[in-house]
Amino acid sequence: RVKTEAICEQIRAADSVLIMGHTKGDADSFGATIGMYRIARFFTDRVNIVLDEAMKTVAMLFEQYRAGKSYEEGMFINNAEAVRRVDKGTLVIVVDVNADNRTECPDILPEAGNIVVVDHHREKNPINAKVTYAESYASSTCELVTEMLQHLEETGKREQAEKIIQIRESDADVIYAGILLDTNSFITKTGVRTFEAAAWLKRRGADM
Repeated sequence: RVKTEAICEQIRAADSVLIMGHTKGDADSFGATIGMYRIARFFTDRVNIVLDEAMKTVAMLFEQYRAGKSYEEGMFINNAEAVRRVDKGTLVIVVDVNADNRTECPDILPEAGNIVVVDHHREKNPINAKVTYAESYASSTCELVTEMLQHLEETGKREQAEKIIQIRESDADVIYAGILLDTNSFITKTGVRTFEAAAWLKRRGADM
């Protein structure tokens, strides 16, 4: 709850938001960028995911996502465009990595006004971020992002907000895929919270 609210506060204060995972990204990295995109888009329209065109490691997942109803024209930009857009009013959200030299586009980090990190790894030289949500107990970054989405949804319902955060089925699909990959189909690093996150995604339409 505390970390989610701190990250949302950073999003609200930013002029624009860029979200990126690690180089040679995997399903957890990709799914986490999608989840954080939905969180950021809840507060602002000026949000993009940085995913370089040359990167092929999640090509199948990306094409499947692009064919779904969640895909929005312009939501993904390449590294060159990210470098052009970043400025001191930009918040960069880094997911599934906490080392600047292993991010999708390291060049935007020094130019950003603030940085947020959401990760489940331990790093010796972590990024100097305004807010860091790094929990090694978690099975995956997608698990952490799912808990953030769940918290925002429950808060909206409890406060009877006019607008409540929503994710679509194809969003839930790719976030679930990230959990599935990093747990080796729920065999390793899987706890009660992992299954709770998976169940929440299932209720939001994830295709198991």
